[in-house]
Amino acid sequence: MDAARSTGAPVVAGVAETDAGRVVRAAARRARGLGAGLVLLHAVDWSAPPGIHASPEAIAEVVLAPWMDLVRTEFPDVEAAPRPVAGFPVGALVEASQGAALLVVGHHARHLPARLNPGSVAMALAGRTHCPLEVVHPGTIDRPAQMRGAVVVAASGEEAEDLAVLEYALSEARRRGASLGIVYAARHPQVLTPPLAPEGQRSRDGITAQAARTLRARLGPLRAAFPDVPVRVEAELGSPARALLAAAEEAELVVVGAHGRGILGRLFAGSVSCEVLHRAPCPVVVVPLVPEGAAAAA
Repeated sequence: MDAARSTGAPVVAGVAETDAGRVVRAAARRARGLGAGLVLLHAVDWSAPPGIHASPEAIAEVVLAPWMDLVRTEFPDVEAAPRPVAGFPVGALVEASQGAALLVVGHHARHLPARLNPGSVAMALAGRTHCPLEVVHPGTIDRPAQMRGAVVVAASGEEAEDLAVLEYALSEARRRGASLGIVYAARHPQVLTPPLAPEGQRSRDGITAQAARTLRARLGPLRAAFPDVPVRVEAELGSPARALLAAAEEAELVVVGAHGRGILGRLFAGSVSCEVLHRAPCPVVVVPLVPEGAAAAA
């Protein structure tokens, strides 16, 4: 999945009713970088109060108008269009993602634990969109150039999932002129007793070394397509979310994968993607993963 697809698909920004400037500017920058158009979408799922004769679409147009003006003023080279929608935001954004190169939304309430923030549109979208989802946190998109770092990507250890996420992350790193840091962490490694155990499972150090070797081998086919991107592989034992968040402190972007059932359905299972999306100090891109066998059945 190439981050710089040249299909003519637009970048779609989910515009909230208030404080949407960060999301709109982030989406406009992404559209400019991809050479794509920009769609500003706002969905209204309620009717106008009594005495006000306005449709939900008309109300959405009013919300979008100042942000359209912002794009015209600050990003005159980006072709933008409003998309006022009558309906629930999550459903409207999932539908809009079908024809998009990227979907950009905001995320607030980071002071709350992730599991106590079920109303988050970003969390409801993660894993359900048809294109990559970029989640922008307050204060994270205007870092000066000297503070920007690597692209960090989470490796799950599953080959099909890792290849999809690594390809996207490599493409993003090349587009940004950044290096790529691949992070793999195992919370409950299986250490077996020698001499019956394979070499890579006789100790905790052996497990991490074997994981790093596996990831480097998995990178082989992709390195031919991205030979100019410096890559660093980090394998450790412990909390995957903690390892990713530590790496994110020096990153300009974190890339994770999520399955189609969405993050909300896995909040109480301790989803790594959920924690990273909620707490990362930089933007997070969630690459939707097709469950094994689903592509063949489609």
